Amino acid sequence: LGSVEHFAAHFQIGLLRRLHGLIRPGGWLMFIGKEPEDPSHQDHVSRLVLDAEALRDSTMILGRQRPYREMPLWWVEQELHSVGF
Repeated sequence: LGSVEHFAAHFQIGLLRRLHGLIRPGGWLMFIGKEPEDPSHQDHVSRLVLDAEALRDSTMILGRQRPYREMPLWWVEQELHSVGF
């Protein structure tokens, strides 16, 4: 869902609604994702990941592209439930 922001801004919920109509009754929908990094983590590896993501996002913004966003699990579950999954 985070990459949807890059290609179709603000379409995450619309995509979930569309997918709901395309999945047959009893069918499966799988999401594989990544929780947003917690900026309060201070260990070396977490800081390195945050710095790499900040560099990626900065590069995309300077190139006039939309950066990718991670959606937290609680948000995905809430939106899936609200569209009928």
